[in-house]
Amino acid sequence: MSQELVASDRAPGLFVAPGVVLPDDVRIAPHVTIYANVEIGRNVSIEQGSILGRPQQIFLDHEGFPWISPPWGTLNAIDLNKGEIRWSIPFGEYPELAAKGMKNTGTDNYGGPVVTANGLLFIGASTYDRKFRAYDKRTGALLWETDLPASGNATPSLYVVDGKQYVVIACGGGKNGAPSGGTFVAFALPD
Repeated sequence: MSQELVASDRAPGLFVAPGVVLPDDVRIAPHVTIYANVEIGRNVSIEQGSILGRPQQIFLDHEGFPWISPPWGTLNAIDLNKGEIRWSIPFGEYPELAAKGMKNTGTDNYGGPVVTANGLLFIGASTYDRKFRAYDKRTGALLWETDLPASGNATPSLYVVDGKQYVVIACGGGKNGAPSGGTFVAFALPD
């Protein structure tokens, strides 16, 4: 798993993290070299507090999709008590491919999940499909999804007002050529 954003539930010992499986070109270089050699269209990740950074370019086919077989993004639950993967599912879709019947491809994703006490896992991190999803944390079953104004490349937050629980996500988008946004969207959880 290549993401640093995870959700954990200590009681059952469950660890959930999105993952990305994309071929890319990664080179370690000093910061000064990165800024001098960045090309338009390249994703550049700077490792804060270090003298190294990673210019990164994802290898794409002639249609603009990853050139390896999907899934290209996953959502994974690990049972920490047994040291086993409890479930792993494709996470995200490319709308153009889904329209042609190629669903559940997974996409690169930026952001992590949150888990509620009653077993709901919320995540919106997929780059291209602009979906916000709720899963059953025990099984990985998709329970609900909705469209966002832009990709939710952020970890959602849970909060309570007057005894009512809400989940909110920032919809900034803008990763790897996806449309940008600037909206926060909140949802009330059922009682």
